[in-house]
Amino acid sequence: QRRVHGALFRVPPPSLQHRCTALWSYALPLWTMDTLLQKVAAIISERQLQDCTGRLTNLHTVCAQLPSVMAAHVATHLLPCEHLLVAIERQKWELKVITMTHSPYVEQLLADLNLFAAKQPFDHLPCPEATVPCLWRAVVWLVWHMVVEGFSRIKKCNDNGRAQMSVDVRSIEHQLLRVSGLKAPLPGRSYVDGFVQAGYFQHRKEWVEWAGLHSLDYSLRQTRGLLHSMGLKKKEQQEILAAIKAVKPTCQTEFHPNMYN
Repeated sequence: QRRVHGALFRVPPPSLQHRCTALWSYALPLWTMDTLLQKVAAIISERQLQDCTGRLTNLHTVCAQLPSVMAAHVATHLLPCEHLLVAIERQKWELKVITMTHSPYVEQLLADLNLFAAKQPFDHLPCPEATVPCLWRAVVWLVWHMVVEGFSRIKKCNDNGRAQMSVDVRSIEHQLLRVSGLKAPLPGRSYVDGFVQAGYFQHRKEWVEWAGLHSLDYSLRQTRGLLHSMGLKKKEQQEILAAIKAVKPTCQTEFHPNMYN
């Protein structure tokens, strides 16, 4: 338990503080350049003004994305998730009855979230208030990503097991809303629900339509794991995967793209 909770603080506070300092060191001069451009607009040509304005617009776009990228990077280091994958994979998902309580792995995740909320790394840093919701949105996306990854590693699962997944997801969402201060609906909830609901599909057409709608959401490896957990015959799995590959991109990122938005 000490090893798991100790992983929350693998990134030391000075390292995080340096990231924050670098971020706002980039942003402040940019705002100063906006003011200077307004003052020099009268003494430069229109072409030069358009060129400067275009460059500043591009810089503003990059600057607006930096807090989310930084928060996503920090979240992946501060919240331990490796044990979550193992716990989900080892749990029995071929259930005879549906329980109305969440699974044991959820209890450990809720404890980790409580610990993370009690010692937020931004509490004692001179950062704008907008940084904290940004960090929590990254944490939410990280949790959902790890839950989907864990579900994709399950060897066997029946309909009752998938119903249990929905119970677990609701418990996790409730806790995330409580500790984060974010308002419902949480980002990424449809990302998890889409993966769980796909486990009920009966026809190849449903899979192809699902893959087209979620072409950037789930990797082929995760889709293959989902098909395997349903107990489909190998030939049927191969036919469905072949149809899915035709509508999916060849390259995907480790995390869901919206994790950085």
